[in-house]
Amino acid sequence: MIYYDITDILEYARTHDTLSGIQRVSIQLLTHFVNKHGADKLRLIAWHPIQKRILVFDASYFAGDYRYDQDEFCRRFLLKKIPIKLIFSLGLYRKAKYWRRPLHYGRLLLTGTTATSLPRLGRPLLGSRSRAAFRAGDLLFISGATWNFDRYLSILADARKQSGLTICQFIHDLIPLLTPEHVVDDVPDRFYWWLDRLSQHVDFFMTNSKA
Repeated sequence: MIYYDITDILEYARTHDTLSGIQRVSIQLLTHFVNKHGADKLRLIAWHPIQKRILVFDASYFAGDYRYDQDEFCRRFLLKKIPIKLIFSLGLYRKAKYWRRPLHYGRLLLTGTTATSLPRLGRPLLGSRSRAAFRAGDLLFISGATWNFDRYLSILADARKQSGLTICQFIHDLIPLLTPEHVVDDVPDRFYWWLDRLSQHVDFFMTNSKA
């Protein structure tokens, strides 16, 4: 079985009503695969940003002439949108006087999301489990950026050792390393850490450029 990772797409969809960059490419690749080979040839897999565990989904949602719609996407994948104004408010607050105090940050988060509280999460399309039922011969293709999902990467590394799962990571570019002035905060350091860790736990990388 081929598993197609959509972890970063789920995280991205919570705060964006349009696609950009890596997420657009990932969905285009996914749609192409589903239309050419059929949805029964692969399963979608992700570390869910709300449930904090691995969920497996059916891929037929991306069949045909798929067009991204944030509301529909969030309903399909058990997500709740986060208002942009809330993101800015939390970002500013973390940089203010109490940014080092998790209690105050948590209180702001809770009060800020009261009006848009999380929905009741139904059953995933193909059920859920803390570890997907990988078997020898299965392939996991990760097309996006997973450097903010440490626990997920650890689970995948264990699954690779125990089940014989083959993991392929797609690398879109090396901008955070080659031109760090174009990214923010600690992205260059996290990107380096991510590549270094992946080099120990994936079977091969795929790139979109001979450069």
